[in-house]
Amino acid sequence: MASITPSMHQEATIQDEVVLSQSTTSNENRDYNKESGISLKPGISLEPRISLEPESSLEPESSLFQHGQAYFSLEVFKYIADQYARTNGFKVILYKGNNRSDGVRSTQVFACDRYGLFKPKPKDPNKKNRNVESKKCNCPWFIRLNHNRNDDIYYISQAILHHNHSLIPVQLMRISSANREIPVEIKEEIFLAKKAGISTSQIQSLLVVKYGPATKKWLIKDIYNLISSDRISRSEFQAHDFLLLLQQKRNNDPEFSYEFELDNDNRLKHVIWTFSLQKWQYMRFHNTIVYDNTYKSN
Repeated sequence: MASITPSMHQEATIQDEVVLSQSTTSNENRDYNKESGISLKPGISLEPRISLEPESSLEPESSLFQHGQAYFSLEVFKYIADQYARTNGFKVILYKGNNRSDGVRSTQVFACDRYGLFKPKPKDPNKKNRNVESKKCNCPWFIRLNHNRNDDIYYISQAILHHNHSLIPVQLMRISSANREIPVEIKEEIFLAKKAGISTSQIQSLLVVKYGPATKKWLIKDIYNLISSDRISRSEFQAHDFLLLLQQKRNNDPEFSYEFELDNDNRLKHVIWTFSLQKWQYMRFHNTIVYDNTYKSN
């Protein structure tokens, strides 16, 4: 049984000799990761790194996630669970947990991304609704970790390790939603390329040239969605700033007036404003000129 080894010459005993993984390897052949503080078998690393291909499988599920298994942090467990799930056809999500009064996460549940039941929202008859089926099927796979105050270590207190659905074949996992997360640095390159006027399809081609064929796991729709969400967030921010500017003008000039209208999603729809000089001119000439400054993007 492998126990915590703080150095090559000195062993540390943690309550009841905390078991991190089953191993028949001798102490001389056991690798030690100083940053995470966990003993591992040779060739296993917990250091996160950017990889364009799925990681190879770690250890058998019964060895990694057995009752009483200890982990130094939730981040360490999440990394191991993600690597295991990625090579076994599913995705692990943070489900629910509790914090103590001191802010420490005392309990955390990790579950299959198909855990739970889908609760449909009321449909708005005035909107076009998409007929999309939910992937949730109340999958029972979950693992609960509890934090021990005495040794500051997380232990597996409960685990159900079977699924009620078919798993994604390994050869298809790289294009599944679980593995299509675009790294932050790649997102910045996409935004920069789009700002330079490069089309979305050309951006995908540039990524393939720069990072290799593995980037094809980011589907073209992922890049479209990323650009679209960025544009929406920036437009909402600009609308908020615009209304603040109008309010500032009213504070400086009580005769300044403006009105605005929001749609059902609380997004800015219409705005009209008039300056004090325009009001004075209307009182003098009894005539009005309205400028329609509607902006439409192609």
